[in-house]
Amino acid sequence: MDKFNQSTASAAEVPPEVEAAREQDSKTEKTNTDSCCDTGEQLQLVDHQSEQKQQAEVKAEDTSPNSACKAAGIVSPESCSDKNDTNETASTLEETGLLHKDDSGISVERTHDESSGDDAEVNLNSGVVQSRKVDTVVDHASAMDIDATRNAQSGPESRDYEVEPHLDESSRDSQTSSIDGHSGSSDEVDLGNASGSSSDEDVNINLDAGEQPKHKWFAYRELSKREYGTSNRRSSMLWCDRYAGSLHVVQRFELMYKLDKHKGCVNTVHFNHKGNWLASGSDDLNIIIWDWASNIPVVTYDSGHRNNVFQAKFLPFTSDTHIVSCARDGVIRIAELSSTGACRSTRRLASHKGAAHKLSLVPDSPHVFLSAGEDGVIFEIDVRASEKPNKLLTCKENNRKVALYSIHANPTNTYEFATGGRDQYARIYDKRKISPDDESAFKKYCSHHLVTGSANTNIRANITCLVYNYNGSELLVSYNDEDIYTFDTSHSTGADHQHCYQGHRNSATVKGVNYYGPKSEFIVSGSDCGHVYLWDHDTERIVNFMQADEGGVVNCLEPHPFFPVLATSGLDNDVKIWVPSNEEPCLLPDLKTLHCFEKHEETQA
Repeated sequence: MDKFNQSTASAAEVPPEVEAAREQDSKTEKTNTDSCCDTGEQLQLVDHQSEQKQQAEVKAEDTSPNSACKAAGIVSPESCSDKNDTNETASTLEETGLLHKDDSGISVERTHDESSGDDAEVNLNSGVVQSRKVDTVVDHASAMDIDATRNAQSGPESRDYEVEPHLDESSRDSQTSSIDGHSGSSDEVDLGNASGSSSDEDVNINLDAGEQPKHKWFAYRELSKREYGTSNRRSSMLWCDRYAGSLHVVQRFELMYKLDKHKGCVNTVHFNHKGNWLASGSDDLNIIIWDWASNIPVVTYDSGHRNNVFQAKFLPFTSDTHIVSCARDGVIRIAELSSTGACRSTRRLASHKGAAHKLSLVPDSPHVFLSAGEDGVIFEIDVRASEKPNKLLTCKENNRKVALYSIHANPTNTYEFATGGRDQYARIYDKRKISPDDESAFKKYCSHHLVTGSANTNIRANITCLVYNYNGSELLVSYNDEDIYTFDTSHSTGADHQHCYQGHRNSATVKGVNYYGPKSEFIVSGSDCGHVYLWDHDTERIVNFMQADEGGVVNCLEPHPFFPVLATSGLDNDVKIWVPSNEEPCLLPDLKTLHCFEKHEETQA
């Protein structure tokens, strides 16, 4: 025991040199430890700063203008990730009222609280929500909760955000697209809001009349039916008819080429029964027969008229060898073509005591047609007869002659025909009810506001053109310095119009109007602004708008008998052929800024 204590005591006694060495080693180890601690703290500090920087970047992305775009459903998430689009997107939000800058230049997003009716402003840089009417401030955590909620709702199944009340139903519908690639954002542009336009309160023309037209023809469905053979049970042309009369076709019209050989204004275009030839007449007194698909003039001949040729038509079922024409000189002539394409001769059939603007073919007869002139006389002309033409009647109103600008036969009832001219009434006659003692129309139509307006003011609304639809159940009427109207022919005389189509300008010339589509699905008209307008029949909305004349006026519009092709002419010396070859649907401009709209407002004032 004593030995053990002695050894322990001797072990506890350390020499001074050893103890000094130990203290030096301890100081060195402590220095190294402190250095390691400092290095670790620096690394932790760097990591903390990097984490804060990342959080700041995430926060900046959540509160950027692109995030507001995502929340509003205006742009796709892919486009929001592009930093180059940030300024453009913010500008778009500022124009639409969803984003503005406060006095300090900070971008602020506008929201609306439906429960309280208060408008609020979300500071996109700080995430603070400021109420306009109530001075309340939501803290940063609450603002981040709002952003988190929006980000959670940005999936494809949820699109109802606080900013959505600023978007109307048409804008919401335009964000969807069908399986066939009919992009609603391009196909169905809201005219009233195009090009940043905000309202139509200062314009008399109602561009937003009716609903947006909907697509009724879908490529996938139609092609599937055709493959299974279920689409052509009744007619081999049924598939083509549905395609030609679809909104898809009308919105993709573009200029194919110009038929350019005339040396004057082209006043008439007409396809033959087969659709392979096109006849055009001009102020140069020539009539040209075109192979329009090849852009080749087949026949050019002198019409025999002494003044501007107003209309030229192929007589049906004559192998396209007989063409009748009328002109400003009032003469009705017929040209006979040889089988080789040369013009044998032209001869006079009838003569009006004034300009003759229009001819109308009788559907069930290849030899009989109707003519109308500014003398108010209507002739029924048989090309086989050698005697004078049959004078059906003289159009009168209150014992005064009415100069006629248009005539058109009912396609399903050849006894009926309609006329229009230098007054506001569209008249329908029945040849079986016409007698020398009674030449009155058995039906008369006019928009009611034109009847009362003409009685109380100096309004002089003249009919420049009228046509029946494909089955004769409706009459389309275009007025000078007025709009385009349709009338149901089954209604009694004096009935008001069914539809009204606005936007064009009809003042400078005797302008034509027509239906487009195998079932008259669309309305097409020229304008004094040099454009062609196409309206959807049911919704009355403009669906296409094309620059079609450099001279400034489009007068004639002729659809192909069965192909989706449109021929137009006007003050230019050519005929323009339009086909649906555009890859994307048309984008309609702000129509209210056009010259024709300004003129329309001046006329209404």
